[in-house]
Amino acid sequence: WKSIIDKAAETKGVWLDVSNAYSVKILKQNLRSIKGIKFQASILDNILLIKELKSVDFSDKTVIINIASLSLEQIEAHLKFIQTSLKAKQTVLQIGFQDYPTKLEDSGLSKIKVLQEKFNLPLSFADHIDGTHEDAIDLPVAAALKGVSIIEKHVMCSGEKAKYDHFSSVIPSVFDVLFKKLHNIGVE
Repeated sequence: WKSIIDKAAETKGVWLDVSNAYSVKILKQNLRSIKGIKFQASILDNILLIKELKSVDFSDKTVIINIASLSLEQIEAHLKFIQTSLKAKQTVLQIGFQDYPTKLEDSGLSKIKVLQEKFNLPLSFADHIDGTHEDAIDLPVAAALKGVSIIEKHVMCSGEKAKYDHFSSVIPSVFDVLFKKLHNIGVE
């Protein structure tokens, strides 16, 4: 993991999806090269994991919290617990719903304004629409135009089906188009 993370960190921000003790171990061993961590909504109730992460210095890191299907009250409670426990430099709320196939109306675009007004935090958007559909480009661009500052997009390098998230993954040429569109509207 160290060689992969170090290589990626040469040109990219490296993020870890933290879900268990093993991922915390990888985080601690590579902390210098990690930009931030992400919690899936299903992990937010894992208090033991959050407590284990208290020993990590997040003062220069970002924590992304996926709030997929949570109520505003649940988001507020998880947010308070994580911010108090981890004391990260920045906390970001992520909108992202995984269902295969994920319908356009389930993408979460309608949540952006509500979350901005309620929490006043940076937002991330992770869509899981069919990677071959034209909305695989348009949906993240729409989210960015609504004020989302971080876009998560799965890319399959070879075009072969990946073990995870292959349905919503795009091929590199589609990602290039998306990247250029996002760059043109000021999203990095």
